Amino acid sequence: MINMARTARKKTEFTVYGYCLMTNHVHILLKAESEEIGNVVRRITVGYAQYHNIKNGRSGHLFQNRFKSERVNTDDYFLIVLRYIHQNPIKAGVIERIEDYKWSNTLPIMKVRSRRTIIIAFFILYTSLQSIIFKSFKNITLRY
Repeated sequence: MINMARTARKKTEFTVYGYCLMTNHVHILLKAESEEIGNVVRRITVGYAQYHNIKNGRSGHLFQNRFKSERVNTDDYFLIVLRYIHQNPIKAGVIERIEDYKWSNTLPIMKVRSRRTIIIAFFILYTSLQSIIFKSFKNITLRY
């Protein structure tokens, strides 16, 4: 899936702020720069589904439901969505700690920041420091 996002980046411009791959769905928080967000997501997910089906000798849908999107208009909502994405494996009972999940960009964010306690607090707590943390986070956004 990550490689499909990199391939899609060659055709269109977008920024990925957060992602989490689950067994039957994927969460991606992204900003499409040059085309509709649905087209960007389609490039990533359809390409991956085709690759996966060929590799595993299967056909049909790979993901459980159709693509859904929500507009993120405020910094507060951005934080809520990002936290939801990275806490999804915990809520699903797959892991106990966010940093233990290897199919999200939580660890790369932690490595870039190297201030693990701030990042953990960012995902777990919802405090009055959220806009300061958000502004710091925006500065370390991973580009694909």
